[in-house]
Amino acid sequence: MLHIHTPIEFEKIVDVDWAGAVQLTRERMSIQQLLDARDNIPLLITRLIKYSKSFEQLFSHIKQCQWIPLLKQPSFTWSIDGSIVSSTAWNFEKNNIHIALADIYMQEGYKKIDEQQYKEASQSFKQSSHHFTFANISLESWKWKLPSENTHIVQSKWQKAQNEKLKCLQHLCTIGVGIGKNSSDKTLYILTQRATKCAALEQVYYPSDPSLLHICETLRYFYSSNIQWNKEEYGASIDTLQRWVRPKHTKFQIINEEFDKLELLLAERKMTNNNIYFEQVKPSQSLPSLCEIIESEDDISHP
Repeated sequence: MLHIHTPIEFEKIVDVDWAGAVQLTRERMSIQQLLDARDNIPLLITRLIKYSKSFEQLFSHIKQCQWIPLLKQPSFTWSIDGSIVSSTAWNFEKNNIHIALADIYMQEGYKKIDEQQYKEASQSFKQSSHHFTFANISLESWKWKLPSENTHIVQSKWQKAQNEKLKCLQHLCTIGVGIGKNSSDKTLYILTQRATKCAALEQVYYPSDPSLLHICETLRYFYSSNIQWNKEEYGASIDTLQRWVRPKHTKFQIINEEFDKLELLLAERKMTNNNIYFEQVKPSQSLPSLCEIIESEDDISHP
């Protein structure tokens, strides 16, 4: 979680030709208070967006007037997950503004998931991804960093991993909507494959908790088993459920409800196969590997 640790008085930093310095100081102080309280998220978002635009205007002014020295060099100091990090780099401040916004939108998305409002959650995750993209642009302009500045939120690979996670969450939200609308197993399988690709890329860019990848892979094999059953590959369908579908609890209640049916579904398929089809329970053609999914530019169809 990000907080502004120390205020900045911009009117004591920039020349008198830029009239918005005092107002920018006030905007940043207001954000500092709102970040600490976290009791008015809509207002916090509004103030952060406004501050981002104002700060960008000041930054552009400084770059255009390079022959005019700053009155003094500011030190932008933030609390990042409990650690105090300071930098004189203006891109550090730009980055942190967008990371703060991205984090707020991400948390709002998780709240919407808890409320089973999957379309709204997807929109929040999209907004979060939007700000991670802007943060990464600021990193591209930041040519070097001191070792003391090298926290995870200013690492391009971490930001790219967060973007992939957010895309994965958007796909899972779409799956949640699809389950509610009784979408076809093929459609849901394609969505799980896209989600799996994003979850895998998250781990490639910046290895972290793999639980999201596990959920996506479990769903991929779950819908694969349904497709196999519908294609009259009864033994293979049962084998897939038994071998690969190992669900864990997720934030998505509608997905948890799908997994809750697993034990009964497996029992029914075994009984049907034992009494009617008499197929040997054994694997069929394997699903595309994670490497194949990552390297493919298009959706890979079900075997």
